[in-house]
Amino acid sequence: MTVAVLSEVRSFLTMSAAEEATKEVDLDLALQVAIEGAKGAGGLILKSFRKDVVNKKKSLTDPVTEVDLACEDLLRALIAKHFPTHKFLGEESFEGSYNLSDDPTWVVDPIDGTANFVHGLQWTCVSVALVVDKMPMVGVVFNPVTQEMYKAVRGKGAFMNDEKISPSQVEDMPSACICTEFGANRDPEVVQKKVDIMHKVIQSPVQALRCLGSCALNMCAVASGNVDGYYEWGMHPWDVAAAFLICTEAGAVVTDLDGSAFSITARRTLVANAKIQPQLKKIIMDAGAPMQPSVN
Repeated sequence: MTVAVLSEVRSFLTMSAAEEATKEVDLDLALQVAIEGAKGAGGLILKSFRKDVVNKKKSLTDPVTEVDLACEDLLRALIAKHFPTHKFLGEESFEGSYNLSDDPTWVVDPIDGTANFVHGLQWTCVSVALVVDKMPMVGVVFNPVTQEMYKAVRGKGAFMNDEKISPSQVEDMPSACICTEFGANRDPEVVQKKVDIMHKVIQSPVQALRCLGSCALNMCAVASGNVDGYYEWGMHPWDVAAAFLICTEAGAVVTDLDGSAFSITARRTLVANAKIQPQLKKIIMDAGAPMQPSVN
């Protein structure tokens, strides 16, 4: 049995277990709560957008503001009101270990693209996912500045502002727009590896390479066909959980950098349409894909 077939079998078994576990969860209500929470947090973001905000400076390259904290508090309270027994994993309350069990867990990034938010750039969003058995079942990504609401429920397709979305039909790298990110890690070896792979992608050749500043929105851009591929490593579950579901429901291919099955707790991802994915994977692997980063 090939590695690809084994990966598909594992993915099927995981999805089956997750679907069985969700029989006791009202996914329609979960979607409504996720949308309400994303809009509420989005309202807080808009009130402070392009205004002075208190930067708590989690780190020089990974800022956190008073608005991040307020948005996470809002989301946590709303979710607890409707689903008091569910667990919660949020970026700003993260304490060093994911501890992601099979129980229903809300995985939340109150502001994905905080640096963009701080600098008044529009590529920023709220990401909310309900994860069961480590598989996203409901996902919402909301850009309050552009009012673009991406949403998905497993098995029901992906939508942006109620219009069904799908990946692009671009077939080759010279016609493709690819996204990636430098991330917050400034270790010289990590930065150099990212530069090396970017160089290989640019010389592939590719029509455009962009670093836009939000993992969730980059992935949604692939899902909606505005971007043809995206790769990164160093992300966390709250960066990818909602967008992973949106991408897969839209029909995009989501894998690890090496093409193996993707997990929201793995810290490497490759997202693309079906034609671009194998081409982009080969470039990354030929350039020497990095090992899985540690949680911290």
